[in-house]
Order: sequence, then C-alpha cells, then structure tokens
Amino acid sequence: MSRKNILNGLLLLLCIMTIAYASFQSHLNIVGAANISSKFDVEIENVTAAKIVGGASNSSLVYTGTSVTFKALLTAPGDMITYNVMVKNNGSIDAKVSDIEVSSSFNDDIIFEVQGINEGDILKANDFVIYTVIVKYNNNADSMPEKLDASLTVKNDYQQV
Repeated sequence: MSRKNILNGLLLLLCIMTIAYASFQSHLNIVGAANISSKFDVEIENVTAAKIVGGASNSSLVYTGTSVTFKALLTAPGDMITYNVMVKNNGSIDAKVSDIEVSSSFNDDIIFEVQGINEGDILKANDFVIYTVIVKYNNNADSMPEKLDASLTVKNDYQQV
C-alpha cells in the first residue's frame, strides 16, 4: 500500500470519528433555584395590669418589640401591681430566649420580680407565652422613702433555634 492510500484512510477515519462524536454529543443543562420562606418575628403583643393591690396605680406603660417599660406609683407598704406580658412568635421559626435584661430606677423599698420566663425557654412558631412582672412596695419598709415611684424595663432577646 502506498503512503497516499494510508494517509487518505487515516483522514477518512478521522472524519468518520468526528461526525460520529458530533452526532452523539448533547448538552446537559442543570438549572435550579432555592427560596427561603422562613420568617423570624418575636414581639410583645399585649401588656395588662392584671392585679392592683392597695393604693398602687400604673403611671405609665410602654412596650415596643421585645421591651416593656413600667412606671408604677406605690403609696404604702404592701401596695403591688402585677402585669401580664404576652409575647408572641409570629414567625415560622422556633425562638429561644437568649437573654432577659431587667433594669430599674434605684429604690430599695420597691421590689421587682419577673416570673414565667427564663433564659433558654423555647417559644414555638405561631405560639405565645404570658409572663408576669410584679412591682411591690416592700412590706419591711420602716420609713417613708423620698421617692415613691419607680420604673422598670424588661427586655427579652430571642434567637433562632
């Protein structure tokens, strides 16, 4: 066989292989999309003075987001106001109480208590919790303080579970 025939045969084989490869070739397209539809929304929905004892009165009550500020006027030992604070998880993700911050104006004769909520508590999605804040005039007060009112702010921080 001559060189020319071998070269023509190799070129023909190369053309056949190219045509075969092109006819079996296909494109693979992968298209995807992801959407996040979860919502994180925890806030105070309502605050009420549930119980008032003695000559106590509610001077001011302000709540926004996850913070509530109480200002109570107490006139004698034993006076007390109990507040109910309703916190609602309006989101689609469970929330955990990560911090409870309580700050008050300084007055030794006025006692504050926060009950019914603790750090680490879980608030399920679309659920609510009601916790209690008690403001009371110390029964053991032996003299009339100069300042008869006090303010308290309770701030709850939440994080996703």
